[in-house]
Amino acid sequence: MLKKLLFICLFLVTIHASDEEINALPFDYMNVQYAGAIGFISIAGGNTFFDDHYDLELYIGATPRFFDISEVAIYTLAIKNNYIPYTFRYHSYDLRPYMGLGILAAKNQRYDPNWKDDIDRGYYFQNNWHATANFGVNINKYFEDASIKSFGFYAETLTIDVYFLDYFNNPKALSLDDVFSLAFGVRIGF
Repeated sequence: MLKKLLFICLFLVTIHASDEEINALPFDYMNVQYAGAIGFISIAGGNTFFDDHYDLELYIGATPRFFDISEVAIYTLAIKNNYIPYTFRYHSYDLRPYMGLGILAAKNQRYDPNWKDDIDRGYYFQNNWHATANFGVNINKYFEDASIKSFGFYAETLTIDVYFLDYFNNPKALSLDDVFSLAFGVRIGF
């Protein structure tokens, strides 16, 4: 797992570097997020590409066991690909609606369906890797001649493949509140 994480970080640094400007950090911005199925708290580094129409983010999340969600602590790693169809700008502010897909890796079985003791685990989905879908909006304030280029807030909703499929298999038993998780975060641009 550590080798994969290092490879991803090296890949992001490589594609981010350019002849015009080399950022000392491997990311354009950093997110600190509360909730959203990635963990009670998660941090991310991200880069923006294609004239502000695409964000690539790498999250590391944690949920300590004292939150009674699980008997063990939950650690996650997630990669999100966000598409921004349009950015609304007003002076030094911008509003960016986005939608995206990603991959979530959980270090335990928190995201598994209910297991039955008499059925082999191979019958169910993989227990560590899941596809995600998200959409949200962020608002940023940009600063000139400052060490921090921007500061913003965002809200998004996210679902995981297992939750989404369970909803369509059991629409009477589950509501959309069971399928989607709401997250709030802060975004700091460098």
